[in-house]
Amino acid sequence: MALTGATPLLAQEQAFVWGGEFEIGVDSTVKSDDPAAELTDNYASLSLAFEAGVANSITLFGEATLESVTDAADTRHLDDLGLYVNELGLRFDLAAGESDLSDEKGAVIGMAHDFGNGFDLIAEVAYFDGFAGTGEESTYTTLGGSYVQGPWAYSASYTGIDNTANGYDDLITVGVDYTFENDMSLGGGVGFYDVDGDDFTAVGASLVIPF
Repeated sequence: MALTGATPLLAQEQAFVWGGEFEIGVDSTVKSDDPAAELTDNYASLSLAFEAGVANSITLFGEATLESVTDAADTRHLDDLGLYVNELGLRFDLAAGESDLSDEKGAVIGMAHDFGNGFDLIAEVAYFDGFAGTGEESTYTTLGGSYVQGPWAYSASYTGIDNTANGYDDLITVGVDYTFENDMSLGGGVGFYDVDGDDFTAVGASLVIPF
C-alpha cells in the first residue's frame, strides 16, 4: 500500500526544472486465506525527474527511479533494489518510454465533485476489451472519497474488478496522511482485498520526503 505525494519541481533556471522524492515505508499482509501471502515488505524508493527546454516548443524530459524491481515473494528488507530510467524523451509529438498496446480498446466514464468543505468524491467506471494485450475483458468500478482538515487527509475507496478470466475481485482501502509544514508527509492505511477467491488484509505506512 504505497502512500505517496506529488513531486514538486524546483526551478533552477527558466529552461530547466528538476525535482525528486524519497519514500520509505512498510507493506504487510497480516491475514490471508493463503498463508504464503502473509509477508512484510520494508521498502525504500528514490525518484528524480527533470525537464529542460532545448529549443522553441521542444522540451527534453526524463525520470530515473531506484526501487525494488520485483514483487515481494517473502518477507524482505530493502531487497531487490534496481535503478532504471522509466521516462526519457522529447515533448514535441515525440516521446519515449510509453507502451503501445494497439490491441487494447476501452472506455472510461467518471465524475468528481468538490463539496467545498474539505470533502471530495470520485466515481469511475472503466471497460477494457483485450486487457493488457490479452483476449480478456475487464470492467473496473471505483468509488472513493476524501476529507481534508488542516494538515490531515482521510481517504477511503472501493474498487470492483470484473474480469472474464479471473471472475470478480474486491478492493477496499482506508488511509490517513499528515503533511508537515516542510511538505514531508506521513501516511498509513489498511486494505481489505478479495482477489482470485482469496481474502487478504494488508496494512502499510510510509514517510515521503520531497526535494
